[in-house]
Amino acid sequence: YTAGDVVSDDADAGEGTAWQWSNLVESGKAGELISAFLTCSEDSLVVAYRLHLFSGNPSASELDDNAALAIAAADQANYIGTIIFEAMTDKGVVSAATCETTNFPVGIFCNDNILYGILEDTTGTTAETAGMTIAIHLFVRQ
Repeated sequence: YTAGDVVSDDADAGEGTAWQWSNLVESGKAGELISAFLTCSEDSLVVAYRLHLFSGNPSASELDDNAALAIAAADQANYIGTIIFEAMTDKGVVSAATCETTNFPVGIFCNDNILYGILEDTTGTTAETAGMTIAIHLFVRQ
């Protein structure tokens, strides 16, 4: 990865998908993000990530793994904001990062009861391995 690359499930052109979280808030209602936690199965990974959040699927934007982030004008109306994760630290068999609540969007509203995201590598890393997994946990108050 280089700084500014998308981190997703597929590097093939047009095959990447947005991150998704279902049922964080009731459909048609708003909620407030209160915490976020990111883990990676690769230990000793020193990288920082930025998570761009959307109330609708940002399918017009760049979603392919290792491609330069490009948020499309067509997805602008659904753009909620960004969560900035601190640099990951080694926790033994995994690497982990948290986010201070001051970096959160004020609130979230999901058009179809799904919150969508595009994960961006902000520092660039070459320490990733084939098959490594990333998990992003979002906690919402409604």
